[in-house]
Amino acid sequence: MQKIICFIMLVMLQFGCDNSPLEKNKIDRLVENIGAEKTEKLLQLINQADDEKFNTSKNNKPYDLDDEKKTVISILKQILPIKFNDNLIWFDIEANGNALVYKTEVKGITKEDLLASENIKNIGKAITEIYCQDNVQMKNVKKYFSEGVEFMFYVEGQKLLILKSPADCKINR
Repeated sequence: MQKIICFIMLVMLQFGCDNSPLEKNKIDRLVENIGAEKTEKLLQLINQADDEKFNTSKNNKPYDLDDEKKTVISILKQILPIKFNDNLIWFDIEANGNALVYKTEVKGITKEDLLASENIKNIGKAITEIYCQDNVQMKNVKKYFSEGVEFMFYVEGQKLLILKSPADCKINR
């Protein structure tokens, strides 16, 4: 169960929609977590997106928040799947209205263990606590995805669990 919670924390902290330039320590963490090849591709895609945004604004075309959301999701889709460990593979991401949806394949953990009420409660609490952090990355995630985040967990290709962070940041106990 700790592996699932660690995965959730990694995903939200590493891939927050931070507009600040990527500092060396952030890049080192990305290399460590997703590998050098995917990090290089991610940085290339971010540069391309910045160029496209500049060209759009240069041509006096409006570039709004929906464009930003589509760009972020498009960039992340191009580096997926990401295998974080033997148990967790992040294979897709999408927007559901103003919520960000992560799709994750869980391996080596039984359906019963994943669906145990205590595990569901702990994972839900971890998702909410991360989404509700008051830092630059999460403020930007909230700017783009004000209705929170959803995690869909799949076992053997079957969607078994959907957990959402509440947008109001109240943790259900």
